[in-house]
This record gives sequence, C-alpha cells and structure tokens, in this order.
Amino acid sequence: MAKVVLTNAYLLLNAVNLSDHVESITLDVTSSDVEVTAMGDGGKRHLVGLQDNKLTVTFWQDYAATNVDQTLKGIWQGGTAVAFKTGGNGATFSATNPVYSGSVVLLSMTPVAGKVGDGQQNSVTFAVDGTVTYGTA
Repeated sequence: MAKVVLTNAYLLLNAVNLSDHVESITLDVTSSDVEVTAMGDGGKRHLVGLQDNKLTVTFWQDYAATNVDQTLKGIWQGGTAVAFKTGGNGATFSATNPVYSGSVVLLSMTPVAGKVGDGQQNSVTFAVDGTVTYGTA
C-alpha cells in the first residue's frame, strides 16, 4: 500500500475555495458509543450511535474580498450550516483521492493569532451538521 504525504489538501467552504490558505486541516469522523448490555451478557455490548463529526482548520489569515476573513465572518454571522468539501490531494477526486463532503456550522474562530514577526493565522472549528458523505468523484 502506498504511503501518502499531505501537501495539497483541498477545501471548498460555502462555495469558496480556500485551499491555498490552509496551513492544517483535520476532519474527525466519530460516532457515539451506545452501550446495550443486558442481564446475562458476559461482557459489555455496543452499538454504533449518531455521528458527531468535526472539521478543524488553521488558515493563514487574509482580509481580501472573498477570502478567509470575509468567508468565515459571513458564516459566523449567518449562524446557519454551509456546504463543505475536502480531500487530501487537490480537487480531482478518484478512488485514490476520495472526497468528503457535507454541511458544517462554525462553532469557534480565532481571527487574530500569532506572535510578532509570524504570519497571522485564523483557527476554526466546525461541527458537521448531519453526516459526512464519502465519494470518489
């Protein structure tokens, strides 16, 4: 099996391609653990519960029109779910470069971060609204 180095992550957020401003990205896909142990069971029994997925991104801040600050500010102020699409190796999706998509709501944002002389960053955490869809096209 081939190993992969993350060098060209893709992120489309609310129809805006912000890939060239992403410093790091993590899509955490998690389901809750629902215990269903009953009398007589010799050990705990489990079912997969609801998904509770998160998307965390650190951007290099940019205040230009239709870029990081304006896109995130619009999502934050709108207070509603927006579409996202992400993948590990650019925008051409295939069996070897799958796409993950869905809707997200913005939970937290750090629009000003860094120390003197550093590039300014904006770290955000989104909750996935519903489920994450996996695809190859």
